[in-house]
Amino acid sequence: MDRSKLRTFRSKILSHIALPLILIMTAVYGINAWFNYLSAERKLYDSLAQESNHSAYRLQLLLEHAQANTQGVADFIGFISNKEGINDSEKIKRVLTNRIERNPDFYGSAVAFKPYTFPDKKLFSPYVYRDGNNFHYLDIGAEGYDYTDGSWDWWSKAINQPGGYWSKAYFDEGAGNTLMVTYSVPFGPENDYFGVATVDLALDKLPEQLGVQPSQLVVLDDQGRLIFHSDKEKVLAVTSAEWLDRNTRRNSDFWTLLDKGLNGQARFIDDKSTVYLASVASVAKLKWRVIVMVPEQQLFTTLLDDVASVVLNLSLLTLLLLLTCYIAAKRLTRPLEALESGILAFGQGKAQQLAIPKGAVSEIVTLSSTFNQMAELLAEREQAILDSRGNRFARLIDGMSDKSFYCSLDPSGQLAQVSEGVTKVLGISPELLKRKYQRLFTANPLNEKIGNTRI
Repeated sequence: MDRSKLRTFRSKILSHIALPLILIMTAVYGINAWFNYLSAERKLYDSLAQESNHSAYRLQLLLEHAQANTQGVADFIGFISNKEGINDSEKIKRVLTNRIERNPDFYGSAVAFKPYTFPDKKLFSPYVYRDGNNFHYLDIGAEGYDYTDGSWDWWSKAINQPGGYWSKAYFDEGAGNTLMVTYSVPFGPENDYFGVATVDLALDKLPEQLGVQPSQLVVLDDQGRLIFHSDKEKVLAVTSAEWLDRNTRRNSDFWTLLDKGLNGQARFIDDKSTVYLASVASVAKLKWRVIVMVPEQQLFTTLLDDVASVVLNLSLLTLLLLLTCYIAAKRLTRPLEALESGILAFGQGKAQQLAIPKGAVSEIVTLSSTFNQMAELLAEREQAILDSRGNRFARLIDGMSDKSFYCSLDPSGQLAQVSEGVTKVLGISPELLKRKYQRLFTANPLNEKIGNTRI
């Protein structure tokens, strides 16, 4: 490998200008990509905070609406003095169906009476729940289960609660057959209630009701149980302590939010070793915690997309910069290369004029002009030396005999010099010989081989 090519002025321009600029651009793009990552992370946290707060607010409104609506139904039933009107299954079915139909967030609604409120029925609890776009009716006491056996909080803990009661999350097997939470409020004379009115909220509908993707939503109840998670096996079976390891350092900030009941944002790693960015918000009504989260990989994917874009832009800019620097270096070094060629030729005894490119830099113009002047001066001195030698040779020839004279030809074949001996030999002057007899020297091929002619 010829390393001298790496030390040319053109290569120096590329290595001292293009490469530093490429390194500077790379550093600038890298720093900008890092700040873009931090900005994207901050924006993602802000988006999660906004979404979690909005979801918690919507859930709070949903609970409040369900509670107020159910209290209204209970008050209406309590004001009815004729219980026989309530004993009509078709009428109460129509009332409950209309209620569910007008409140799309409600999953089901029931009216449950104390045992033997009606002489012909031990238990009577009309219940309507939705199944897609359809509504189903059943009598829980007759077709479902004995709600008075103490196993169902929506009855046993609500019948003597004037302000109503929100049950814990449970699976309503035998009636609604889904995971739900129920609000119940008693109706009838105070201290002698004869039944409860209920409303059910299906927990698997929370993503749709809150406007959050199921994979991004987790809801914890006041006991720390997962009452909504995209992995249904965890629901009611796993607590937050089982879902998130307390001893993992990366979960410390998140556990601080959960333990202190604070709203905020933090990273955490779950039981499957997936890292999430999350925001936590509280639902004051039931002391639930709404968690909206996204995998950290989503942020990295955004970063990789930005890096790919940066690499593409940087590659294009690098290519353009190298091409521009190469063209500029070639234009700048062309006069220097011509000057180098002239100096090498001059060193070999070949004096030649350098062409000065139009628009060349002043330093190159000065060097080329000076070199041309020097070459011209040396050529004149060389010619003077040759002429001096020719004159001495001509005088030598003239002094040797009256029958000889000397002449010399220039490179173009023209008579350059004729000695005075021509007058003695031919009887004509040297000027006349040059003027009238030039063709004698140029027309005959023999004259091209002879530098001196003796006549």
